[in-house]
Amino acid sequence: MVSSIVSFISIRSLSESNSLVNHTQEVIYNLNDGAAQAVEAKTSMRGFLVTGSENFLSHFDEAEENTNAYFKKVEQLAIDNPIQQNSLKDFEKRSELQSELERSDLETIENIL
Repeated sequence: MVSSIVSFISIRSLSESNSLVNHTQEVIYNLNDGAAQAVEAKTSMRGFLVTGSENFLSHFDEAEENTNAYFKKVEQLAIDNPIQQNSLKDFEKRSELQSELERSDLETIENIL
């Protein structure tokens, strides 16, 4: 009987640990993909600035939307962690500022062309 109880507790603990590991992996996956999309947006903006080709702008817009979607997912996944929520809010402010700067640069370039 004692052996069964110990086994049950051990299996339950293992299951909870596995769930936490899966959750962490999902957060990391979304962070990595969000970061990759942010790099893609920057690359697309540089492509437009160098070539003037508007194809790069559609890639930029798409990558920016994807970046936001990934980080919104991370925000949902980290809803139970106030420290991560604060970090995400700080990141979001910086990201919005960067986006505003890029849009401003884009408007300047479009006015010149």
